Amino acid sequence: YFDVGQGDSILLREPFNRRIAMIDTGGHLAFPQPKWVPATPTTYAATHTNLNYLRSLGIDHIDDLYLTHHDADHIGDLPAFLQAIKVKRLLVPAGMEKEPGWQRLLALSRFPVKIQPITIASQVPLRVRHPYEAAPAENANSLALQGDFGGLNFLFMGDLDQAGEQKIIGDDPQLRTDVLKLGHHGSKTASAPAFIEQLRPRWAIISAGRENRYGHPHAETLATLRATKVPAVSTQTSGMIRYVYAGKHGVWQTKLKGERDS
Repeated sequence: YFDVGQGDSILLREPFNRRIAMIDTGGHLAFPQPKWVPATPTTYAATHTNLNYLRSLGIDHIDDLYLTHHDADHIGDLPAFLQAIKVKRLLVPAGMEKEPGWQRLLALSRFPVKIQPITIASQVPLRVRHPYEAAPAENANSLALQGDFGGLNFLFMGDLDQAGEQKIIGDDPQLRTDVLKLGHHGSKTASAPAFIEQLRPRWAIISAGRENRYGHPHAETLATLRATKVPAVSTQTSGMIRYVYAGKHGVWQTKLKGERDS
């Protein structure tokens, strides 16, 4: 889980680089500027954060890049990846592939890239838990993805809201996970008590910026985690969060606080 500030970006790297996948790229939300503010060249934080980290591991391609939805804090740095590294496939929530607002970013790619819209019926390496149907790629239609790595089950919620969470647990009342990446950076619009109680995660991961203007993670969400006895680790206070594994066992490592056994 990269420390990209107020955004999301996650690397899924299988042993020997057999498959390299990512969920979102990070990026910064743009806020309106007065007309008198001079225009500045576009820059991407990914060039010295997550993309730089991939290079340090000798990774020269990404097999699958999942874009959970169209918000800039999740896909704003996509051009940096398309310009610097071969991305074989972009997987997006069904409906997003038709939106022109983000498609202009594809013109910046140095390599051919396949676009695949997905729903819960799609057969892809990660299990798709949401969306159920094509719709505009807003928070309510965010991808939710699940997979097993190193003896643990991981659930990645993008920015999905509580209504989406209810659909997921209504569809699968037996759903559980070991590691939950909280939806929407720990906002109170996600992580409903009923959702957390059913999943019973061993760990909650929060990706949020330091002193962000939204107050993420929200006190209500943190109270839910305390009530359900789910420990949380945040990129705000721990920097990059890694689970390094071999076989069915692994170790949790954080940039700022050392490591813990799983």
